[in-house]
Amino acid sequence: MAKKKVSKKTTAKKSKPAVKEESNPRGRPSKYVDINLEQVEKFCKLGATDAELADFLGVTETTINNWKLEHKDFFETVTRGKQYSNKKVVKSLYNRAIGNGSTISRKQRVLSDGTIVDYTEEVTLLPDVRACEFWLKNRDPENWREKQEHKVTVETLNEALDEIDKRSEE
Repeated sequence: MAKKKVSKKTTAKKSKPAVKEESNPRGRPSKYVDINLEQVEKFCKLGATDAELADFLGVTETTINNWKLEHKDFFETVTRGKQYSNKKVVKSLYNRAIGNGSTISRKQRVLSDGTIVDYTEEVTLLPDVRACEFWLKNRDPENWREKQEHKVTVETLNEALDEIDKRSEE
């Protein structure tokens, strides 16, 4: 009996197009098209973090970071809003550190014998030591940080040992 040769038919696989077709886009449409940059800037001016901005826009923080990389206008808007709020904090911290010498007037209503009296109270703000420390540690860390670094070389070590030897001989 003769054996029959069985041949397997091979079919060529169709390759996928390298460019996405206009009629069949893949993935979910981006939410970026619905973004109001004016609202984004105002929210950032209020001190919003990226996580809070993501929650406000209904996306993840990773999406916010991707948008900042992909959309220059979004990045500039977020940066501008955050710079505004950062400048306000810096100004407030500086004024708190120096005490700014200004006075605050407060109108209060006091109930005295059944009558309401309005008056103004003058309060002078004094400098705050903790605000001063924080300001100096961040603005001049070489002179004000708690951890001081000292560079020791072989030459400086030898000089120090020679100085110790001289003192011990005296």
